[in-house]
Amino acid sequence: MKKSLYLFLTAIWFMVVHPSPGNAQMVERKLPENYSAEKQAEGQTRWMTRQLKLDDNLAKKVHEINLKYINRTDSTRLANTALADNRNIYLSISQSKRAELQAILTPEQSSKYLSVFENALKKPAAE
Repeated sequence: MKKSLYLFLTAIWFMVVHPSPGNAQMVERKLPENYSAEKQAEGQTRWMTRQLKLDDNLAKKVHEINLKYINRTDSTRLANTALADNRNIYLSISQSKRAELQAILTPEQSSKYLSVFENALKKPAAE
């Protein structure tokens, strides 16, 4: 009886003191040393300027949006949260970014952006 009680209390102690994340996978991440959110935003903006034929004024606005959402994505990436939670956060960030871009792009530019974006998602990462 004492042994069963001891094992039971030990199991309870481990569940309280050392809680498991359950099915959630926790991963600590770091950004590469040469990484720069500004460079990422510049690259995305250059790509979008070529693909969508943005003028200088619009390219500047797109750059600000790109930088804003890259910073949000980086914050999520660096947070020590479960991967399943990150997927939902990334989806929300992506949807918000697309909505902001659609608000400033012409309907033709917006349509082309979505088309190119969706085609890029379909390609394997190795290409």
